Amino acid sequence: MNESEPSQIEVRQLFEAAWAHKQEFPSKLFVPVGQFQTHAAKEAEAQGIEVVRVPEGQLMPFIREAKESFKEYTKQGGMAQFPKGGTFDPGLN
Repeated sequence: MNESEPSQIEVRQLFEAAWAHKQEFPSKLFVPVGQFQTHAAKEAEAQGIEVVRVPEGQLMPFIREAKESFKEYTKQGGMAQFPKGGTFDPGLN
């Protein structure tokens, strides 16, 4: 996978959404070696999150599980099944 890195604004919005969901950040952020080198790592470190770089292959079981959960979620109608303001927890905690 060789995706371009999200912009600084996109990364900040992602972190803001994560904070709004749980009111806390994780202690570590695992990122694939060679990816997300600038904005994501910088923002994570600014928030006190340890950035751990690992080979992408080691992340694949987690990525696969998240994709499967999201696929099932969208097959069930997505947010349509939740009350207004409800949240979706893909079981990644």
